Amino acid sequence: MTTIFIGHSSKDKAWAEEVREALRDGGYQSLFLDFHPDDGIHVGAKWEAARAEQRRRALKFLMRFSRQLVTLIACHLRWARREKETPVFERRACDSSRLI
Repeated sequence: MTTIFIGHSSKDKAWAEEVREALRDGGYQSLFLDFHPDDGIHVGAKWEAARAEQRRRALKFLMRFSRQLVTLIACHLRWARREKETPVFERRACDSSRLI
């Protein structure tokens, strides 16, 4: 079972790798980092299905909510709304640029 799912934007790969190494050094062994050869998705696997399964199995999530990740999430929400006609409510709680 995956204990910690490390979520990140593709532009935050260096940060994600540093976090993974720090967690390993701290004794955590059950990690998921999608691009890592040991803890991630293997070549030939169905990427979305593999990520979804790891999210379901994770006990904890560690996410870096960088500007890039927030933008990606917003794009996915807009896509879902268009494709599935699902209502998505978006609200900006604060100016995230001051937090990054």
